[in-house]
Amino acid sequence: MKEKLSLSDKKHGIVCLTGHAGIAHAHGANSYQQDDGGGFCAAGTIISHALSVDTRVSEVSCTTEEIMVKLMGGGSAVTMPRRRVTPQEAAMMKRAEGKDALFSQGVAAGIFGRVYGQGVSETAACFQAALALSVLDSFKKAAPERVFVVPESEENAGAILGTVIDYDGIPVSVVMPVNFTGGGLGPDEDYEGNFMHGMKGDMMKKLGCPLPSIVAESKVCSVLSEEAPHDRFLIRYSEDRGDPAVAKALEESCKELSVPYFIRNDLLSYDAGSFQSLSYAFAEKIEKIAAGLRETEKASEKVRLVGDLARLVSEDAAGFTYMSRSVFAESSSPGLHPGTSAVLSMIVGKNYIKDHVIPIITESDRDDYVRVILLALKKIAQK
Repeated sequence: MKEKLSLSDKKHGIVCLTGHAGIAHAHGANSYQQDDGGGFCAAGTIISHALSVDTRVSEVSCTTEEIMVKLMGGGSAVTMPRRRVTPQEAAMMKRAEGKDALFSQGVAAGIFGRVYGQGVSETAACFQAALALSVLDSFKKAAPERVFVVPESEENAGAILGTVIDYDGIPVSVVMPVNFTGGGLGPDEDYEGNFMHGMKGDMMKKLGCPLPSIVAESKVCSVLSEEAPHDRFLIRYSEDRGDPAVAKALEESCKELSVPYFIRNDLLSYDAGSFQSLSYAFAEKIEKIAAGLRETEKASEKVRLVGDLARLVSEDAAGFTYMSRSVFAESSSPGLHPGTSAVLSMIVGKNYIKDHVIPIITESDRDDYVRVILLALKKIAQK
């Protein structure tokens, strides 16, 4: 990376970048699939260059109770799957040594094939969390007085990092949430994005927030994937509740870098009633399955019904369990602080899922994220 990046002497940024890892948030409503660590990977890449920290895995060690990941940059993290760790899983996770922990979902998927949330694949989820949390610990140990890490909440097991870096003379506040529910149950993303509340909000105030913010988000397959044959960035913002100037800076950056993109100002819903209705619809589907199980005595039918339940829990449930209704009403699904933000995501092309099943961010994707983000940060700072 040729850009001039270092830890800033300033306590406050004049612009902000956030990128979270939604641990095991690979599925959701309306049949979407995603790598929900894209923003974390991009923001973490920028910090790793500013601090000269190596985020590759140096060691994975496990007992039947816990997973420990250590990085070459000196950080480590321990997570504990609810249903413990088998020797076979421990042997598999050793294969991650030498991999870059910034690509947390991709590394975990490389070991386990895929990552499910909602308590379905707890070991894989805990392994992804250990990778992401060890990144935060590495950054903290590199500059303990100027890199801050706070827990998500008393209920959650994740953490949020914040610091101020210098990008070619521009102080940039960078916030990296790891949204993780203990035991591998996640995701719970009430503390994603740049939404300021709880201990996260207090820490962000120390960095000068609220500020004009780029919220870097996931690589995703959705209904929008059918509109183009190739991957492209999606810039989302709200005219009333966001910051159109941030969206414009992202758009201009994509144009200048000749990166495929499209921009929409109509995709961020703050309708908490509609969001809550997803819970009701899900509950009705479960009730229908439960009624079928009560009535049937045939093994093949019971197996089919339980299989339907497993699919609902492993995929559809992530479309509404990830956020509280009250948080959604104020911040929408990416966790946006009012009046500050625009969102940068990557939408895969219409044929991608046929071959890949679930999106995974690549090094090339990450590099494009970083190029667009850095140029956009400069444009925002100059306004």
